[in-house]
Amino acid sequence: MFFVRSSTSLGSFLALAMTANLLAQAPAATKSLASGSTALGNTSMVSCLDPPLGTKTVRSDGLVAPDGKTQAYVEVESRAIAPDKTILNLPRCANTSRLSLREGSVNYRLIYLESPFDQEAGNGLRLVDWSADSRRLLIERARWQFETEDETHGVLLYDAHTGLFQEPDLDHITRKLFDAKCALNTHVLGFAADGKILLEAHPLTPEEEEVQAVQSCVKKATRWKLAPASEKLEPVESATPVQKYGKVHPPEAK
Repeated sequence: MFFVRSSTSLGSFLALAMTANLLAQAPAATKSLASGSTALGNTSMVSCLDPPLGTKTVRSDGLVAPDGKTQAYVEVESRAIAPDKTILNLPRCANTSRLSLREGSVNYRLIYLESPFDQEAGNGLRLVDWSADSRRLLIERARWQFETEDETHGVLLYDAHTGLFQEPDLDHITRKLFDAKCALNTHVLGFAADGKILLEAHPLTPEEEEVQAVQSCVKKATRWKLAPASEKLEPVESATPVQKYGKVHPPEAK
């Protein structure tokens, strides 16, 4: 979610209570992932609190550009650090996300790393797609604090020609669309046919509005197109198709 970020004490209490009550039956991000191991799975939301408790690393499949020359993958480690006696005696998690790229037959190289912060120890990356011309890699970036309901999703765009990253400020962009103080649950869908980035926002649930003390910016699912060059956001029809250019491939040796 973006635009408004809240970490009220009520939100912390509810989140922790739910963790304590539901941890045993909560689904893990990756099936059969033992503590301290590495497995393929969802790299956007990795938690050391997922059963079994403990440090774990999740790796994505490789995503190959349309021209077949470049491949990327994501690896996220969620470390379990010393238990916090004030947080139901559960371990504290600290995530590190890595994005690696391989061009041709050369070895993978690390091109992006996100480390945990004290007030925002959760982070993750999800490979979305390559652009039609194989130049840009679209990634959804997630950041959150494990003890709160505070979670943000953003756009990360890598230019394979220049080696530079672009991270549009969605908070600033959406302020131009909404006058009221509000929040959204938003996700990166992929590229539209014209090369712009498709985003989809969902309204907050009543529980989220209560915990965060803020209203939703929208009442139903809404799609927008984001122009990378100008970073302008425009509404589009909900049926606007998402293109798919990259090819999923099992990760190769580093």
